[in-house]
Order: sequence, then structure tokens, then C-alpha cells
Amino acid sequence: MAPVVMWIGLGSIGRAACTRLTTHGNLTSPLLLYNRTQQRAHDLVAHLAPGTAEVVHSIAAGAARADIIFTCVSNDAAVDATYRALLENPEVIRGKILVGVETVHPATAERTAERVRAAGAAFVACPVLGPPAAAAAGALLAIPAGPRDAVAAVLPLLTGVLARGVVGPFVDMPAGTALRMKIIANTFTLGAATLLAEAFALADAAGLGAGVVGQFVEMNFLQQQTATNPFRVYADRMLSGEYYKAGENPAGAVELGIKDARLALELGLELGVPIRGPETTVYWAEQVLGYDGRGGGSTEGDIAGMYGAARKAAGLGFENGA
Repeated sequence: MAPVVMWIGLGSIGRAACTRLTTHGNLTSPLLLYNRTQQRAHDLVAHLAPGTAEVVHSIAAGAARADIIFTCVSNDAAVDATYRALLENPEVIRGKILVGVETVHPATAERTAERVRAAGAAFVACPVLGPPAAAAAGALLAIPAGPRDAVAAVLPLLTGVLARGVVGPFVDMPAGTALRMKIIANTFTLGAATLLAEAFALADAAGLGAGVVGQFVEMNFLQQQTATNPFRVYADRMLSGEYYKAGENPAGAVELGIKDARLALELGLELGVPIRGPETTVYWAEQVLGYDGRGGGSTEGDIAGMYGAARKAAGLGFENGA
């Protein structure tokens, strides 16, 4: 019989992933949904096929019924709070598998794994790579690390359901291994956004127009189109003006981009490897965070807004007028 699955955390990635689980996960019982803002869970259930998902009103109530529990929350503090609630009564989760999809510091994943093991359950760190559109298409990349049996139990819910592929998997390796790989992968994504932002603004200032650089990117880099190609993702969001039109829950929240870039810098310091690219990302992203217009603010800013920040530094407007 298929496992009973619970999902905690319904941000943009979480909502798309839950939709995929209900349509492609071969679940034989409703997907259990919990979100701190309950209305978001009810709204999602209303958009899914009847009987495929169910809102639970507490973490403990859902955990008592589930075999596999996914968490997809925003940051390290939220992870600590969520797992504190999950582990409040160890009897509830003993023998179960907990899967952390979020991107956090490797030390947070290691601490979580140890707390889960002490409660008699298994923890799989499984950060994912890709924007919400990739999650909706089942085209994320998943990076699982954890006990062999637990990883094996989770893989059928990843490949072909939530993800188009699995990096690793890091079987019987520490949970932090997956997070270190995700941090390294993020340097590619953030580096692409930074490079495009500066190149587009430079072309605007030179009188060429960013569109011609977009044409060059299309011709030179985008022959194979995928939902996770950062040049595709960020070129489209920058040139279309989505970076200042996205409003709440942008495809790439700027505060999360800053967090991910700083994690990469911390990893470099930890390993004694000086890296400079993420410093540039943090610089431009912080300009977006401080912008007072439609593209700014910790809840509305889009990491693709680095294009607008670079335009402002060039004496142009934050919005490109698209």
C-alpha cells in the first residue's frame, strides 16, 4: 500500500509540489496538508481534485496519520520551530520518515537529523533546485541524503513526480552533504542572475537595449530549453518586467537569494576557498531589498530585480518599461 504523505509549508514551491503529488504520486489516501496560515491550505485543497488532499489543523494531528512527512519552510528558524513541534511527542513519529525539502545551513540539517534519529525516526535532507514553474512541471532536481532505506522509500515520490532527476543520491551520508551540494548548485543559478542583470543594464546604458543581449543569450545558450536553465528563467523574468510586476510570492524571493549566496560564502570560508561571485550577488540583491518601489521589500522583491538595481546604478529607472 502506498504511504500516507503529509506536507508542511505551502509557499510557491510547496503548493506546486503538492499538486504534483496528488496528480502523479500514486497516493491511495489524501495528501495531508499543514500550513501556519490555514487559509492557504484550504485554498489549495479547493483547487485540487476532490478527495486528493485534506487539511490538518495541527502538525501533531497530521504526523500521527502520516508515514512520510515533507517539510518545505522558509528558513533555519522555521525548520527549528517545525521540527520542535514534530518531535514534541516522539511516539507520534517513531518509525516514520521526515524529509526536509528546504535550503538551510548544513549544520541545521545535521542538527535536525540528530534530533529525528533520537526520536526513533529517519531524516532525509532533500533540498530541491528549480523555480515554482519547474515544481509544477515535475522538473525540479532533488538532492537527497540520509539513511539508505529512508532514501529508497522517498525516491518514488521524487523521480517522475516532483523531480526530473536526482543528484547523488547521497545514501548513508550525513544530511549536511545534500545541503552543501545545494549551496554549490545555487552559485550557478545566482551567478546566472547576476551576470544577466549586469549585462542587460550595460546594454541599456550603451544604447543597445537589453533585448539584443537577450537575443544573444537565446542564440548562444538556450538551444536546449529546460525549466531549470537559469539563463532561460532569469532572462525571461528580467526582459518581461516580471521582476517588478511579480508582487507577493515572486518566483525568486530576493531575501532567499541573499540567504543562499551567504550560505555559499560561509561554505567557502569553512573550506578555505575564496569565492567572489556570491559577494556580487549579495551586493545587487541588497539594493533590490532596499528599493522603495514596486520591486522592493523583503516580501515582494524578486532576485531578478538585480537587473533593476543595476539599471538604477547606471542612472536609469528601476523598471525597464516592459
